[in-house]
Amino acid sequence: MVKLGKIYTLVFKPLKPYSFKLTASAYNFNWWFNGSYLILPLGSSTISILRELNGEVKCTVYSSSSINRGVVEDSIAFHMGFYEDLSDFYTKICSDSLLRGVPLRLAGMRLRSTDPFNALLVAICQQNASFKQGWRMLMNIYDKYCGRVFVNGLEARILPSPLDIVNAGVEGLRGLGVGYRAETIFEASRLLSGLNLGELSINDFEERLLKIKGIGQYTSRLTLLFSRRLYTKPPIDRWVSRIASETYRVPVSGVEKFYTNYLGSWAGLGIYFLTIVLDAVPLRKAIERVKTGRIYPEMKGLTPLTLWMLGGGIDT
Repeated sequence: MVKLGKIYTLVFKPLKPYSFKLTASAYNFNWWFNGSYLILPLGSSTISILRELNGEVKCTVYSSSSINRGVVEDSIAFHMGFYEDLSDFYTKICSDSLLRGVPLRLAGMRLRSTDPFNALLVAICQQNASFKQGWRMLMNIYDKYCGRVFVNGLEARILPSPLDIVNAGVEGLRGLGVGYRAETIFEASRLLSGLNLGELSINDFEERLLKIKGIGQYTSRLTLLFSRRLYTKPPIDRWVSRIASETYRVPVSGVEKFYTNYLGSWAGLGIYFLTIVLDAVPLRKAIERVKTGRIYPEMKGLTPLTLWMLGGGIDT
């Protein structure tokens, strides 16, 4: 197991308002967030450990080799959304039927982005699956394929690469409860292995994704949302379509147009926060919550904001 050494410490002053805990905790496992410290993997041999202190975020970077300080600093700031100005987004949603509570209850929360291949794994696992089902699959993949490194005598996990999946073979995936997605994950890993996905343009990356069997518009857009913070192409699935259609009185076929006209360049972020305020509950429960005005995170049971509190896995 590789041992990583400390190479430097960075200090960030995020654009206010900023909520480190909400940003770090959403859609995360306790392998990487414990309520105070966030481990942010930055490749196969580099991680950063972040903690908020007095309105600043202190970040200690560990690696097995030297790495450009400026590149790492930019990468961390991007992943954490430190300098993303949400004032225009807040203005657009302040009286919205679904999102009006975000500027109050979730003030300062940003989408925490991840590396492109990990974003793709998230998106594939969410195909035709509930939040609970999708993240159980993802947990199984991480548990089997994440790399392990030592930092200060403690074990930390590194995100799996396309090559890790290719070397394991499709049969290894089939035993993880991912169903038909095993072939999609393996084929995507095979075709993307060897590429520096972070250096591809958004258009090039999107085109490559859409050529992979089993990946359609929703999966590619969700991948771009989580990896590139691409908000202009909202990932619309049945869950979003039904909720938006009933709330805004627009046809299901017109939901994407509605979102892009209404939220403009923030459309994708609006959908991200919709999953947060409704705890990503199944569709029928989500619609009931909207009807009864419960459009805020209740954080009961397994939700995007409580996933990190999990100690022993996701119950079936």
